[in-house]
Amino acid sequence: MEKGKIKNCKTLPGADANTDHNLLVANLKTKLKHIIRQRGNDNWDFRALKNDSAIMYGKKVNEVPAKTDKRLHINEEWKLGKNAIWKG
Repeated sequence: MEKGKIKNCKTLPGADANTDHNLLVANLKTKLKHIIRQRGNDNWDFRALKNDSAIMYGKKVNEVPAKTDKRLHINEEWKLGKNAIWKG
């Protein structure tokens, strides 16, 4: 603790506890560190989304849910979708 940060300090002997310790109450002056948030790269290349591999990937991902005729539990649907994305 740096010098001059404690503004007021007092002890409360026997404060609501059956002990020989004294409760310490203090007012402190704190200074928070300013953190500069780094910005990500906001330049997206949308031309890369229109190539043939992206179109094939989209077709593979969309055909997996169409293969199942019955209604599945949400966790099973999630696993199917996740596997389709990874395998696509």
